[in-house]
Amino acid sequence: MRLTALILAILLVVGGAAIWWATRDDTTVAMPPSNGQLRSTFPDKPTPAWTVHASDVFGQARFAAPVPSVSNAPGFIDLGDILITTAYKPRTDGGADLVAVDSASGAIKWTTHAGFGVSCAAQTLGGLLPCAETHGMGPDHVDEVIFVKISNGTIDHRLPADDVQRIAVVGNDIVTAGHHGISRGTATDLTRRWTTAWVPRGSCPGSGDIEYFGATDEFAYYGDDTGALVVRSSDGRRVIDSEALQPVVYPGHGLVAQTCAAGDPASRQTVVLDDTGALLRTHPGGGRYASPLVLADQPDRYIVDGAAYNFRAGVQAWSHGSGVADIIDDTVLMVLSDRMSAIDFTTGNARWTTEFEPVHSYTAPFRWITDRQRVLFTIDDTVRAVNLHTGATDWTLPIGDGDPVAAGTGFAVASADAITFYGPTGGAAGETANGKDANDSGVGGTRLVTKCGNPPEMTPVNYRTDSGGLVVRMELRAKCPGGDILSTDGLRITVSERGRAVAGGVFDFSGSPLYLPAPAGGGARSGLVEHEFRFPLGTFWRLPNSIGGQSDPSAQSAGGDKTQLIDCVDTGTSRGPSQGEYRDTAGSGAPSAATRPATPASLDPEIAALDALRAQADADRPSVQKDLADRWVPQLSSKREGLVAPDVDGHVVTWSATEILQQHLRLRLQYPEVRLVWSDEWRTYDQPGWWVTIAGVTFPDPDGANGWCDGHGIAVNECFAKLVSNTRDSAGTTKYRK
Repeated sequence: MRLTALILAILLVVGGAAIWWATRDDTTVAMPPSNGQLRSTFPDKPTPAWTVHASDVFGQARFAAPVPSVSNAPGFIDLGDILITTAYKPRTDGGADLVAVDSASGAIKWTTHAGFGVSCAAQTLGGLLPCAETHGMGPDHVDEVIFVKISNGTIDHRLPADDVQRIAVVGNDIVTAGHHGISRGTATDLTRRWTTAWVPRGSCPGSGDIEYFGATDEFAYYGDDTGALVVRSSDGRRVIDSEALQPVVYPGHGLVAQTCAAGDPASRQTVVLDDTGALLRTHPGGGRYASPLVLADQPDRYIVDGAAYNFRAGVQAWSHGSGVADIIDDTVLMVLSDRMSAIDFTTGNARWTTEFEPVHSYTAPFRWITDRQRVLFTIDDTVRAVNLHTGATDWTLPIGDGDPVAAGTGFAVASADAITFYGPTGGAAGETANGKDANDSGVGGTRLVTKCGNPPEMTPVNYRTDSGGLVVRMELRAKCPGGDILSTDGLRITVSERGRAVAGGVFDFSGSPLYLPAPAGGGARSGLVEHEFRFPLGTFWRLPNSIGGQSDPSAQSAGGDKTQLIDCVDTGTSRGPSQGEYRDTAGSGAPSAATRPATPASLDPEIAALDALRAQADADRPSVQKDLADRWVPQLSSKREGLVAPDVDGHVVTWSATEILQQHLRLRLQYPEVRLVWSDEWRTYDQPGWWVTIAGVTFPDPDGANGWCDGHGIAVNECFAKLVSNTRDSAGTTKYRK
């Protein structure tokens, strides 16, 4: 039976998280290349771990993805530990509720009302989830973007927004798009960076039902199958003069799209741009080209009509004929007729071909997810896991209506009535299925590992913040040739940089052991596993923008380097297994959270806190000088060592450096773009020795800053207007609230 080109599942990825929704009607929805990578592996068939029903939210509720959709297609945003969906009551004008679901347990964490036409970003910014919405109907409707606290669902603040159809977080900025154009701004000004206006001409033949949207560090685009606007993310400059179709971004390399020929809209050509937006070349015709699903350290190539070309030189490397293709690491998957084939991305050599015999042709596998060992997709209401190394089907799972989508540590299937989650059957997802795997044999085998007795080697890879604290992604390698099983209830991990404390906590693996594979092959990355460790408030001293060589004051993530050291000591008791199969572990890609703090043994806690305060003020100073100085801002706190004063909860505190740091970090996680200043360095503070926390939002007058404090419900004596400056003295730079 010949497979048709109806797309069943749509996976929209912007900034590292995913929005998903499904359709089985006659409307085809085309979205940007999707980073559909699972956080954990699935060597064996999973079983349902939990189900949440729409009726659990309120009576007669239906689930819908938090994106505009005429048919209210079901779906959710995957934020890792939380899934975001919406619940609505059909045939009513009551709008929708945002719903946060705990991805580990399926418990509903919170709900909040969000109006009509809800469109949320796929990533948070400073603990806030930006969502576009509309209140009211007809000429009196109000369009706005709300910023929802991911911790409890309350709305932090609102910004007016005209015709925002899609929204994304890119770095520390927000990209909004609609039928009037694309803008890039901040959490306080949606157009602060740039705005590129656009009047859709609909110059290409199409129905207008197929929508395109994407936002990366390099490009942003929005439109439909009659034409889309494509701009450069850095400055908003339009990079394709005519309206584009089916834009696909190859991160770090460039963009491929189609355009309609002038004077002959039915005639198309494929354009290729480099990563700056400069035109490299064109290909005649509007053929199919590949979307990079997971692309790690691969050749500088793109694929058009089954042929691979070098981005820079345009030289054809190999050709395998036409077909729908996606790239997963070093494997190119092509679907043509009723066959799926795997091609080596580097050499062009065929690896395997497998044939499908679907009962219904509309169940073609045109969208999939991957654990980098196998690819998962739905045919005939059954999930099939095809091994990327061999092409064999590792397992099948009947699920009924819906498609598997990455969710938390596993995957979930959404319908209008329920969301069902399936937990992983293997360890954390590692590298490729062909020569770089750190987690699985890639051929259906297992790895027997034994407890080592010595803590593993740990190397920091990345630092980021979320609503729960500082998250450090580390590479782990067992010190023993037989691998390792971490099952201690007291693994003490401290992170330092040039002798200064970054984080320190004690982790409990007794309930969910972490399996580490035995090194194999002797390569530099042999036996490596990546895992995230979350250091909650009270267990970390430094933020990403003060770590390593990070130069962006507003950065919420930073890469690890050799200046950072990890000290790992087992201070607990191990009660877990002494031997086991690596792929059968319940370990996952979800961060492990510290249960209690652990100050580096060689450091005094007060000295560590002072060092962290100094480093944070130094990191924030350029941003304060550039963006906040000589303007009115809300001041949230001012503390000095030895001060006896109440905290925000009314509890009287003798403020030490540790207490001051913890309050600042708490405020930093709670409000967007908070900054720290040292009173000695600014002329508008008369008293030396004060650590001052200010919100990174500016106003032309003090009443605006005080209004911000009012709007956030902060006590009168905790928040007031302040002008920070080195061009004037303190007189007239403070206005208290009444």
